[in-house]
Amino acid sequence: MLIAIELEHKFSKQRIFEMYANEVYMGQRGSFTINGFAQASHAYFNKDIKNLTLPEAALLAGMIQRPNYLSPYKSPKRALERRNLVLDSMVETGAVTREQADRAKADPLKVAPPNVEASDAPYFVDLVKDQLSNQFSEAELNDHAYRVYTTLDPDLQRAAAEAVDTGMKLVDEQVEKRRTHKVKVGSGKDAKTETKVETGPMPQVALVAIDPHTGEVLALVGGRNYGMSQLDHAIAKRPTGSIFKPFVYAAAINTAVSGQTLTASSGDDSNGDGGQGSGDPGVFTPATLVDDSQVSIVNGDQVYEPHNYHDSFNGEVTARYALALSLNNATVRIGQEVGFDKVAALAKAAGIQSVRATPAIALGAYDATPLEMAGAYTVFGNQGTHLTPLMVKSVRDAQGNILDDYKADSKVVLDPRVSYVMTTMMEAVINNGTGYPVRARGFQAPAAGKTGTSHDAWFAGYTTNLLCIVWVGNDDYTDLKLAGGATAAPIWAEFMKRAAKLPQYADMKNFTAPSGVVEVTLDKVTNRLATASCPQTYTVAFIAGTEPKETCDQAAGDHRGFFTKIFGLGSPPAAPPPPTTNGVVQPAPGGSPVQGASGQPAPGQPPPPKKKRGFFGHLFGRGDNDAQQQNGGADNSEKGNNPGPN
Repeated sequence: MLIAIELEHKFSKQRIFEMYANEVYMGQRGSFTINGFAQASHAYFNKDIKNLTLPEAALLAGMIQRPNYLSPYKSPKRALERRNLVLDSMVETGAVTREQADRAKADPLKVAPPNVEASDAPYFVDLVKDQLSNQFSEAELNDHAYRVYTTLDPDLQRAAAEAVDTGMKLVDEQVEKRRTHKVKVGSGKDAKTETKVETGPMPQVALVAIDPHTGEVLALVGGRNYGMSQLDHAIAKRPTGSIFKPFVYAAAINTAVSGQTLTASSGDDSNGDGGQGSGDPGVFTPATLVDDSQVSIVNGDQVYEPHNYHDSFNGEVTARYALALSLNNATVRIGQEVGFDKVAALAKAAGIQSVRATPAIALGAYDATPLEMAGAYTVFGNQGTHLTPLMVKSVRDAQGNILDDYKADSKVVLDPRVSYVMTTMMEAVINNGTGYPVRARGFQAPAAGKTGTSHDAWFAGYTTNLLCIVWVGNDDYTDLKLAGGATAAPIWAEFMKRAAKLPQYADMKNFTAPSGVVEVTLDKVTNRLATASCPQTYTVAFIAGTEPKETCDQAAGDHRGFFTKIFGLGSPPAAPPPPTTNGVVQPAPGGSPVQGASGQPAPGQPPPPKKKRGFFGHLFGRGDNDAQQQNGGADNSEKGNNPGPN
């Protein structure tokens, strides 16, 4: 009452009403409030207030009472009834004639299409608002009619929302199946079996799609339902799992251009090829043979002993094969040889700041957000140059004058040749490895990617014109108990299929090799240059000068790999392994799976029997990896002993 008296003393009623009309709450536009009739006119009709028609003005006047309840977007019937009530009241006060009111009431609601940020991208709008609030005040953003130009593509955003909706239904089905059990109730003659479903959290999701060449965020989904949870999972830090592994392999491949050699490169080289399927001793290539047997690493007062998915080991495999099947022990060995400090330095340069140079880094034990991982993967999809994800392109005033323009920060992190070789290795992940569910879901365009499984599920992948990260997990950090290939990869595939149908993304080309890369044909048995006498072949990309020099028919003697001989593991094989394609063992005639010296099954085939636990296995125990299964190949997640404080 005192405030009202003070206002009456200082201002006229006309002035008081003017202030009210300019400030009154008129609903929401995404996470931004709509204040005053001027903003409401632009928000609901996309026009200046002076150009409003009688029925439009009546609609806004009627909404004052309950803006969200009477929203023409949410409740058009209620909004129409309220608008007509206002028109009838205007007749009663003499503001309009009955004839004018009736004509206005005959008009349907003619609201502008709902704002994209409000209807489809509320998480994106929240991020934009947070970014702008560091530079502009709330009053400036609300009162000055600034025009904010974002990077969002409405068509792609709708594709992302549809893919998430479709994919999460599949996830829910898998979760419910895992939680459904038959239990015996009662005893004796009264005993019966009942089906019970365990309670548990509903998995959440995030999807981030960016242009790999500009860093522009084109689509972003931060959760299943913004109305239920405003927590933006696109910026929630979670352990990255195996989608981090490409950075381990990239650090190793980088030895071909950095002048660095692997720490064990001074060992026996009786084959004359560095023991690594390359022409340069000490240099790592996709054809390098790596031992995928149990590895134990002393880290301070802890012993780090990771395990493969299903606790199976595969003996000697090529690096290309190890990445395609996401083999943990092989990856940790590679990280150890190249140096965990080198891996950490590369990851930090790519924008993953939480990593530390410990053995656990090799398997993605450290946290990053889906948005950060989208930026990190630009080093592979953008010829070695890292781009920081960009959401706002420009801010202008009401007259169109530029207040600020924005561009993504860029930094050269990898040699383009290293980036391309990694891309070809990740193509094998999708075509022959743990990422094969992408193909099974019907996406056939050229693409590279990597599955990831920790307590969460991930898929990171890209084409020549689009990069997308998908995360699925539980808010309470409990184990999803589903692999990335079975959960995140199908969502990624659904999104990319929809994107490929849009004109602006339809041209998904083959990846182009930069100068200084050669692609050679290797024999499947020896992983050496193929000749006419070795008809079963596959093609691998090498940095020029690192490709194998010996031919398959020159192969003789002990062909154990470099790491195997350095550490004295195994013995010379009695016979060569069976044929492989792109590093993946192929079915024998008749369709039955075959196994080589490594015992590695083809993707989608049952794993070999578990080997007996060794000394460290008995001493420190094993991860319960057999509790998880995946369609189309087994992804390996970091399930070993905790390496100690991070």
